[in-house]
Amino acid sequence: MAVSTGRNCCCVPKCSNSSTKQPYLNFHSFPTEEESKKWWIHAIRRDEGKSFAVLSGSTYVCSQHFAESDYTSSTGRKRLKRGVIPSKFKWNTWGNVHQKRPKHEKMKVDRLISAMNSLQSVRDPLHWWNTTTQRPLLLVFWMLQQRE
Repeated sequence: MAVSTGRNCCCVPKCSNSSTKQPYLNFHSFPTEEESKKWWIHAIRRDEGKSFAVLSGSTYVCSQHFAESDYTSSTGRKRLKRGVIPSKFKWNTWGNVHQKRPKHEKMKVDRLISAMNSLQSVRDPLHWWNTTTQRPLLLVFWMLQQRE
């Protein structure tokens, strides 16, 4: 995960950072390990295909998408720690974990929790049907499976 020094652009959707416009940012190339590379691609919400490919020497993620704790400066120079994944994006309020949920989202979560509590004794997936929306409550079923 080397820092590039040429003219670079960030490949994260909704990010227009480039080394010419923001010379103070670092641009990190994707990891060479396949598993780590897959995690990075998933984190930035991209899919490899015709419209996007990770090319060595031309596909970068800018330092704005990494937390300060993702860096080490043991040699006096800031470098990414091994195994870190970009986590700060516009769509997650730049990694702010203390963001306030909109009221309508909170109500959805509250309804799911109450549905989960009322159906906790039912273990048969055929009974996991929400009569209000006519949709299966698979998320609730999955959450109960994770609890056990």
